[in-house]
Parts: sequence; C-alpha cells; structure tokens
Amino acid sequence: MDRKLYLDMCQKVSVLPQGVGGIKQNVPEELCVIYRDVKLYPYAYMLAFDEVTGEPIHIAILHDMNVNSIRHVDLSRVEGVAT
Repeated sequence: MDRKLYLDMCQKVSVLPQGVGGIKQNVPEELCVIYRDVKLYPYAYMLAFDEVTGEPIHIAILHDMNVNSIRHVDLSRVEGVAT
C-alpha cells in the first residue's frame, strides 16, 4: 500500500469515536485494510531500518476489530478494501 494513502487513512481513523478499550467504532469500509485476508483498520505507522542493509522498512500498525489485537506488518503487504 502507498505510504501517503496509509498515513491519510490513519489520520482519518484517529478522529473516529472510541468504544470500550479505545477500540474505534463504526469504521467506514473505505478506511479499512486487508492483511492476510483479515479486515483491520490502520492504527499507526512506524519507520525502521534493516540491520544488515540499512534500508528503510515501512511498518503498518493495524488493529484487528474481531480479536482486539494489534499487528505490526510490512506496509507493502497491506491492501485497501475494494469499495
């Protein structure tokens, strides 16, 4: 997924109402993403660097609404939800 698009989605999700435990409620379909066939919402972004090559690693931090968990995944493996 494009980093700018992902960051825009994170910002939009950040202002949505929160429910129990800070879980976002009523996340619109267009702000959800897919990772390994699971629908999640963007929570945050992290930039890291490969310890061997020094290349940047773009990490999407995603919230799974079904099991209330956070996943740190390679941003390039995240897909937008087709609307």
